[in-house]
Amino acid sequence: MNRKVIIAIIITALLVGGGVYFWNTMAMKKMKVEKDYEFFPVYGPDRDAMNLEINFYVRIPEKLPVIEKLKIVADKLSRFKFDLPIKVLRIEKRNNRKIAVINLLECEDTEGNSQKTWSSVYFQGSTGGLFTSMSLRKTFLQEDFEGEWIDGVEFYYEGEPILEEDWDHISLSGTIYRR
Repeated sequence: MNRKVIIAIIITALLVGGGVYFWNTMAMKKMKVEKDYEFFPVYGPDRDAMNLEINFYVRIPEKLPVIEKLKIVADKLSRFKFDLPIKVLRIEKRNNRKIAVINLLECEDTEGNSQKTWSSVYFQGSTGGLFTSMSLRKTFLQEDFEGEWIDGVEFYYEGEPILEEDWDHISLSGTIYRR
């Protein structure tokens, strides 16, 4: 009887120990895969449009050049936040600082349907303009990211620099720097 109990304990210990070892090995492999990626937050208003929060994260391979990372962030922000085109035009070097130039584009409406636009929806109204500005600025600047990134960003609208005097409710003119 004692012999059966001891054998059962040994077999159980081997099975549990082997399972833990296997799980640990798989977890380490997964961690290695995850180590090759960086996660960039996309910001937007909360459900009540009272505060800015992280709406979702974009997972990007860490070995990509900064411009490619910016293009992926722009694509996700464009598709899942604004549903309007956002294009990374270039990164300019100015006074040893890297400045990304981002173009906000309207969709071409070929069927005469009314649709949301930057100018009529996202740039209008104090709350809408504020959250549009904050979402774009914080998402592109990634101020908490400690890896290689841009130092500032400039926003264009339909290929032209956004000027403060052209829009009452947005704050996207000039070069905006990381803090």
